[in-house]
Amino acid sequence: MREFGQALLTAQQEQASKLATIAIARLASAFADLNALEQRVEVHGYWACLKQVQAARDYAVLLHSRQATRLSQIERWLDRESYLLSDEAGWRQRLPGLFFQQLANRAVEEGTELLSEKAPTCWLQQLRRSGAESPTLLRILVGHADSVLSVAFSPDGRFVLTGSYDGTARLWDAISGQSLRTFKGHTNWVRSVAFSPDGRFVLTGSDDATARLWDAASGQSLRTFEGHTASVESVVFSPDGDLIITTDESGRVYFWRVSIRSDTEQGQERLIGLYVASYPVGAFHWQDATTVILADVRGPDGRSHLYYLKLHGME
Repeated sequence: MREFGQALLTAQQEQASKLATIAIARLASAFADLNALEQRVEVHGYWACLKQVQAARDYAVLLHSRQATRLSQIERWLDRESYLLSDEAGWRQRLPGLFFQQLANRAVEEGTELLSEKAPTCWLQQLRRSGAESPTLLRILVGHADSVLSVAFSPDGRFVLTGSYDGTARLWDAISGQSLRTFKGHTNWVRSVAFSPDGRFVLTGSDDATARLWDAASGQSLRTFEGHTASVESVVFSPDGDLIITTDESGRVYFWRVSIRSDTEQGQERLIGLYVASYPVGAFHWQDATTVILADVRGPDGRSHLYYLKLHGME
C-alpha cells in the first residue's frame, strides 16, 4: 500500500489524486465497519488484523488524508482492548458479542461512532461518555492470578517486568502487551523486580526470604540468594551489573558479588557486605560507581531517611 501511495503522489495528476482520496476513504470505511472488522479478526487473527489497521493508517498518513485520524483511533482501540480480545477462543465461546461491544463503547467514550449493519443479539451498550477512561492509557497487561506488587522497564524500554502476589514474575512485550514468559520458583509473593543494566538478566525478591537471578531470554533460574530472615523488599543491580543489593523487612541490606559464565550462563554469588538500616529500605540510587543512597520506609515520624554509603574494597 505504501508503494502504491508513493506512485500516486509522484504521478501528480488530478485523476490520481481523486483515485487516492476514494481509495483511502473506502479503506477507512472498511476498517470502521465493526461487522467487517470482526470478520477480519475471524479470518486473519487479532494481531494480524491490528497490523492491517496500522498499515492502512500509514497509507493514510502518506497521502495526507484526514482518514488517518480515524484509522489511528481504531488502531488505538484495538491495541487498548488487546488484553481482553486477543484471546479469541475465550471470548468467542462465552461472549460472542464482546468484540463488537468493546469497540463500540470505546467509540462512545471518545465521542465518535463506528459503522455497523448488525449488532449482536446480546451485549452491553454504553449510552453516553463516562469520562472515566484516560486517553493516555495504552494497554492493560493481564495474566497474573493476583495483585501486582512491582514493575520495571528493561533498559531499552522494549520489555516490562512485573512481580505479583501469585508468587511469579512475568516478562511482557511493551509494544504489544503480550506475555512472553513467566518466572516460577519462589514459594511466596514476589515483592520486587529489576533488570540488569544490559537487560540479559532479571532479579526478583520474595516474601520467601530469598532473591533470585534469572535468564531473561529463557526464564531459567540461575542463582538463589539466601541469608535473609525476612521478606526481601527490594532488589537492584549496580550500574555495571557486577553487584546486587537485596534488602529485607528487618532493614538488612546485603551486597552480593555476582559472576556469570557466558558458556553455561550459570552464576556464582558471594556475599561481600552487610548494612543494617533503621527501617526497611524501599529505594536505591547509585550516585556513582562506589556510592549508593538508600531510602527507608515506614519510619515513626512518617518520612523516609536517607543513608549515604561509600563502598570500599568492593570494586
